[in-house]
Amino acid sequence: MSASFSFHWYARGSVPVATPVSVRADPAELEFDGTRLRHLGEPVDLLLRVFFTEEATGASMAGVLAALRARAVCMISRFSWNGHKAVFDPLTDPRLDCGLTGDEQEAVRRCIPWTRLVRETRTSGPDGADVDLVPYVARERERLVLKSVGGHGGKEVLLGWRASAGEWEARRGEAVGDRSWVVQERVDAPVESYPLLKEGFEGAAFRSDCSPTLMDGKMVGYLIRLSASEITPYHFLYLGQDH
Repeated sequence: MSASFSFHWYARGSVPVATPVSVRADPAELEFDGTRLRHLGEPVDLLLRVFFTEEATGASMAGVLAALRARAVCMISRFSWNGHKAVFDPLTDPRLDCGLTGDEQEAVRRCIPWTRLVRETRTSGPDGADVDLVPYVARERERLVLKSVGGHGGKEVLLGWRASAGEWEARRGEAVGDRSWVVQERVDAPVESYPLLKEGFEGAAFRSDCSPTLMDGKMVGYLIRLSASEITPYHFLYLGQDH
């Protein structure tokens, strides 16, 4: 299993280890004994999840999930579906009430592209008109993107304007069949110059998108993804600070 945890533990007894130990481990190596979560016999106090929520399946997760249900371990990166792209479907559907304030609705309109889970349905299109979704996806290839709901790192992304008609139709059929793909309206990422880490710091053109980090309702920093292609995968990172 590719998923892994980082964690630290305390030694047995009442005296804690002076410097907590951080270990990267496969979830299958973690066992819950009914009282403590353990890794190779050592008690674990803190978990940092470094995999995606959709990977938390199978018998290898049994010990971790049991410890979490028993509140026997603290995991500071909780399981969440916030990274599941299908959540953008109801958020960008004006017919649905998601309980957002007027300001929040405006922020969604400005920041989140029109998104629909690909399936046989009638819905509102990017321009607000009522559309039959599956034929619409086939017809409007040049202005749409298909993405796996749980994909990351630029994987499982098909740009309609770069795909052939055959590629698009094949992926559309797959998407309708397994209901694990979303279609989004095309948004062109801005192209800007960034310095390269080499002598002279020569600038180069990259497409970028910015991911702000919020704490207590305030932006405390941001992360910028850079790519020379039209897809900005997760591993192209530049960490900035709020100035």
